[in-house]
Amino acid sequence: MSITVKDVLQLDLFRNTKVLAGKDGLNRIVNRVSVFDCPIQIERDLIVLKEGDFFVSNFYFWKDDYDEAIFAIDFLNSRKCSCLCITSEYLEYFSEEMAEHCNKINFPILTIDYSVSYGDIMKSVYLLMVEDQRNIIHEMQLINLIKTKDTLEINKIINEINPHFLGYVTTIYCYSNDPNFKFSKHFRNTVNESKQNFCIPYKNGIIIILSYNNMTDSKITSYVNYYLELIKSNIKDYIVGISNNSINLIDIQESISQAVLSCTSRTIKSDSIVFYGNLGSFSLLLSFKDTTVIKSIYNNTIVPIIQYDKNHNKDLLHTLISFVECCGDYKKTAQHIYQHENTVRYRVLKVKSLLGLEDSTIEFYERISLGVKLHKIYKQMNSSF
Repeated sequence: MSITVKDVLQLDLFRNTKVLAGKDGLNRIVNRVSVFDCPIQIERDLIVLKEGDFFVSNFYFWKDDYDEAIFAIDFLNSRKCSCLCITSEYLEYFSEEMAEHCNKINFPILTIDYSVSYGDIMKSVYLLMVEDQRNIIHEMQLINLIKTKDTLEINKIINEINPHFLGYVTTIYCYSNDPNFKFSKHFRNTVNESKQNFCIPYKNGIIIILSYNNMTDSKITSYVNYYLELIKSNIKDYIVGISNNSINLIDIQESISQAVLSCTSRTIKSDSIVFYGNLGSFSLLLSFKDTTVIKSIYNNTIVPIIQYDKNHNKDLLHTLISFVECCGDYKKTAQHIYQHENTVRYRVLKVKSLLGLEDSTIEFYERISLGVKLHKIYKQMNSSF
């Protein structure tokens, strides 16, 4: 997680801020915030300026010198600074030619009303960075929580994350198919208004842990549905995974794993909301993923394909995953991976050969179905857990 110029623009203080130029650079990372109201001194500024610096300026020192202004902007850009936010006091001196130049190099120039103090600007951005760091810490705590097997350590981490958790939990994991979508602070705050809940960004998505004491199934369903409706109304192109209900707080690891796996196990035909209880064999494989028998299925099915792809620079595994997700339909698989149908048939035949199952169609489908599901489980464990 890192904050960007685009994230800064979502702050209340920047509600009326305009982007004068460099809109294609709004995803630049912001690491620090400071004032820049003096001419460039190369020897000094080569040391002082750092990547991700967000600068506020009144533009006074460059208002009468176009060349010096362009030099300053180019220098900031060369140091990989994130942007320059100009107060409106001398905005008239920022010319269209300057804007065109910033557009060419994708260097963001913002303007904010000069009545907004430098101190308020810096405070708002710094608080956003502090919140980002807090989210990173919480994410690391969740990862440690999932990895640890020590009961005392589990209880310690649970208490550090949220000492107000109640006895039972349901976990929701959500991400957006829109790569440009950003989960708003307002959404997280809405979830966290109930102190027994916990909501933070997690692995390019967002994780919501709902806790409650003894409740009827219908009340739990209504409780979870409330937050699902909140997701639907606030998150664009959402994909949601939901754990089983009424999982004991001490087993929160399982609840988180169920939600993440449900989300990432979604096939191309699935609904946007996936309940762990509807995963079928996925849930069984997850429960026994660490056993020798299940690992041998993966090692004998998927590992040979991975090794072949590595040795021959091929893409059999990607094709096989799509083939399984398309229920063995060659035409749909070809459309999904943008290949000719004959290419898909050749690759599937090659997988059959690698597994020694050229003449065993039923066993082949059983093996690759289990193998692909295990691949998703182990990949999720390695990447997120």
